Amino acid sequence: MHFNKLFTFLKCFKCGHSNSKRFNSNLTETTNVLMKRLDLTKDKSQKLVEKYKLQSTEIDTLKETLSALELLGYSKEDVLEYPLVLKKTKRKLQEEYLVFQEAGFCNLTISAIANFRKLLKKKISTLKVMKFIPPHINVPENLIMHLQPKPVDFSAGDFTEEDVFGQIHALIVKRYLEWRLDVTSDEIETFFRIYSLQLKYKSLQRLCENIEIALDLGFTPKKLLSFGYLLSNDPNNPKEVLQKIPDLAGADMRVMFRRYPKLVTVPIGQFKKIYKILKEEDIPDSTIQKQMNVFTLSPHTIKARFAEIKEIPEMNVLRHSPRILRLIVHHNRAKSRLSFMHQLQLKCASMCLLEHDNEHYFNYHVRNTKDTNVLNDIITLLKHLLNSDAPDIEYNLKKHPYHLQVPLVNIEKTCKHIQRSFSNNAIIRVAPIVLYPSEKIEDALTQIKSMTDLPQTRLTEAKKLNLALYLIEKDHHFTGDGVWEKPQVPKSRMLSDTFLSYVCITIVLFQLSRFVLVGLYNHFFATRLGIKFVDFKYLGKWAVVTGCTDGIGKAFAEKLAEEGMSVYLISRSQDKLDDLAKSINSKYKVDTKTLAIDFTQGDEIYNLMEKNIAELEVGVLVNNVGLSYSHPEYFLNVEDKDVLFKDIIRINCCAVVNMCKIALPGMVERKRGAIINISSLAANIPQPLLTVYSASKAFVDKFSLDLALEYESRGITIQSLLPGYVATKMSKIRGESLMAPSPKTYVNNAIRSLGVQGRTTGYFPHTVMSYLMNAITPQIGNMIVMNTLLNIRKRALKQKNKAKAAY
Repeated sequence: MHFNKLFTFLKCFKCGHSNSKRFNSNLTETTNVLMKRLDLTKDKSQKLVEKYKLQSTEIDTLKETLSALELLGYSKEDVLEYPLVLKKTKRKLQEEYLVFQEAGFCNLTISAIANFRKLLKKKISTLKVMKFIPPHINVPENLIMHLQPKPVDFSAGDFTEEDVFGQIHALIVKRYLEWRLDVTSDEIETFFRIYSLQLKYKSLQRLCENIEIALDLGFTPKKLLSFGYLLSNDPNNPKEVLQKIPDLAGADMRVMFRRYPKLVTVPIGQFKKIYKILKEEDIPDSTIQKQMNVFTLSPHTIKARFAEIKEIPEMNVLRHSPRILRLIVHHNRAKSRLSFMHQLQLKCASMCLLEHDNEHYFNYHVRNTKDTNVLNDIITLLKHLLNSDAPDIEYNLKKHPYHLQVPLVNIEKTCKHIQRSFSNNAIIRVAPIVLYPSEKIEDALTQIKSMTDLPQTRLTEAKKLNLALYLIEKDHHFTGDGVWEKPQVPKSRMLSDTFLSYVCITIVLFQLSRFVLVGLYNHFFATRLGIKFVDFKYLGKWAVVTGCTDGIGKAFAEKLAEEGMSVYLISRSQDKLDDLAKSINSKYKVDTKTLAIDFTQGDEIYNLMEKNIAELEVGVLVNNVGLSYSHPEYFLNVEDKDVLFKDIIRINCCAVVNMCKIALPGMVERKRGAIINISSLAANIPQPLLTVYSASKAFVDKFSLDLALEYESRGITIQSLLPGYVATKMSKIRGESLMAPSPKTYVNNAIRSLGVQGRTTGYFPHTVMSYLMNAITPQIGNMIVMNTLLNIRKRALKQKNKAKAAY
């Protein structure tokens, strides 16, 4: 949604001034902290902050880092010598220090901490030369000593001093986790691809503690692979939380840790700060218990989101909902959705709609423009505004037919307006009054005051409100339509919408008419009347047909012979070729030649064909030879796939190219000729489970179209024929039908399209099928094709299994 980016940009632009103020405030505060803790002048401190961009660091985080450096024994002078350490968190400093200690480092200067990553990439021998590690220390053994419990037969014998320190550490972590969690090496490798940065250089002592804590909390070893951050955590966090605040907001923290695993990583200070903020915002413990993952956000983020919610009317009106914390946790998503709703002019923003985890729910709602509230949101709002839990609120409100259609913001505005003059009890008794615009209510009350014949003193508050309802609805015949404000739609917009509607309808009708007229011309008028019909005898004496001993190829050979052309028959079986040649000779009285060729062979077969065909006057070439799967099958499950896939490409692709290369020169020289390349409807519609076959036919289709453009001006007609199912041996369809004609029926229809269409199915029912498959939604089309081919595959495998059993 591009408008969301624009919305975010405008928000940032609007808030730029306040962000700038906060930035400057943080800069000053950071400067003051460094002045006090490092004994610096204001100028030096400010230069340090600006040079190392420390103003972006939280003040509390910076203070913790300085304290941690002090505890590790580093002086102010050390810190000023390597100021980059100030960008590290307290946890990171402690972690890196422990990693060095566990490896046997003895010279842990501030330089070592500042260059942690660089030292990890050094060989053990180099680190010893640099005097970081004593010469007698065995680093791998030192690291293994810190593993608890220690694995059996876990040796470091395969490591040498020429190995890189970081690689040794990472490999030990992997081996230990594989043993401790009882998982495979492949699972550990997958795990490390996700959590590599957090675990590769983790303190082994802390890693073992984290595993023990996680197992104690009830996480299984397999679960730890899904929540890798539990292993990279500071183990002191959950220990301290369970010891000092075992129950927070009335919730057992052990249970909450299992329900929201990320809470394990939250330090106790963050829990306390956030709980304090939530209490300042009057969030009850019952609400906090339902959304404990709010504690995984930073206190600053929570404060900022509460402040922003108060500025957005549609969100502010939901502040007393028991699910308000879901708006805090999913704040950005809620803002994005609300912005989209504004674009669509949807005004009823319910809590469920803004915070729902399922994106399809939101899309369904807005797609159907369901501008309604959820009853619970309205009742929660009214109970808060009217300070009452009376069930009459819901009972009375539901009497109105449009009680869900009025935006919560409008209900709140009206309710607060009425409360200035009427008691909460009166409003509860006439609850539907809050659905109406306050201006209409005010007009009705003014009208009541002007009724001189009405005893004003005898009217109770509830009666006045009921009378106001009567006066508002009187003009609307008591249908409930008085709740609508009915904003006027600009005439220009109405005209614009009407014009666009006419344009869309015109385009649809034009496309539909074009399809019908073009279809009628191509398949009926042009072919039946002989418009642009090809004179085959004029093209040349000979027709060359490949793959001609069966199916479509045989039908083409006989049809061309019927047209008076001599036929050159090319196929694999010499016996079948001889039988077909005799049949054509006796029936059509034309010359025939035969050539037995296996198109799966190498390039030498085309040299042989070129010698035989070069002297002939070839007027028509039909590239029909083809190869497919024995039955639909998944790409990786095809039997002998290496051989089959190569054969499909050689027969379906290479044969077409090479035959055109042989026949085209003579046609170009005579400036006449026709080439019919048999592709397949599979090239034009989804065809899973026949992937390589359909892709090869797509090549034939594209090759034919582009070649036709090249030689159209030379008098050569090149046609791409895309048949659907035809009752042939290759398709394994036995009986003919409307959608699966016999080869003869198909060819009689297809041959009429030569010279009329450069790309066609050649058979009208197949054209309709192709159009329908491309007209319906892709998901439905894919599902239909996939299910059909899966059924064919199932039957084929069943027959194959029966045959194996019988054998």
